[in-house]
Amino acid sequence: MERTELTDASLVTVGAAVRALRVRRSVAVGWLREHDLIRTVAGRERVIWGDVLAAVRGGSLERRTVRPSFRGMPREAL
Repeated sequence: MERTELTDASLVTVGAAVRALRVRRSVAVGWLREHDLIRTVAGRERVIWGDVLAAVRGGSLERRTVRPSFRGMPREAL
């Protein structure tokens, strides 16, 4: 696979964006959709890489992928 350098203006496939984010595919696609980063161009889904970077800079990817741990929390009686 040939590696390409991504710039703010790069228009990439959803798969390429997922690979560049380096998180689990289901998490990455969900996050891209949640932030309206997937666009339709000529009937195909594409992502503007600069929009992804802006969202990541805002810290939203970290907040989305970190789940709270419930280990060690007391159980309540039902």
